[in-house]
Amino acid sequence: MGMVAGLLGGAGLIGASIYQGQLSKQAARRSARATERAQGVAQARMIREERRTSQESRRLNRRQPDIMGILDRERGGSRRGIASTLRSAAGGVNIEGLSLGKTSLLGGA
Repeated sequence: MGMVAGLLGGAGLIGASIYQGQLSKQAARRSARATERAQGVAQARMIREERRTSQESRRLNRRQPDIMGILDRERGGSRRGIASTLRSAAGGVNIEGLSLGKTSLLGGA
């Protein structure tokens, strides 16, 4: 009977050890899943933050036209006698070429 009790006690210890091992595996799996979720949330947050900072950077670095520089160049050109546009050359438009043979702007003779 002593031997049977020892075997039963040993079997009980083995069973308890197996049960504890299963609980440990379950806890480890739960912990791994929680870690994966936390990493996914952190990665999504990081991507959102990168996008936000990139958009903010693009907004701040937008090139603005140098309006004062453009106006100064235009004023300077007309002061020097150089007033050209896309339709006329630096010397201006030849009015003789626009008359179409008429002597008056109203079409008279």
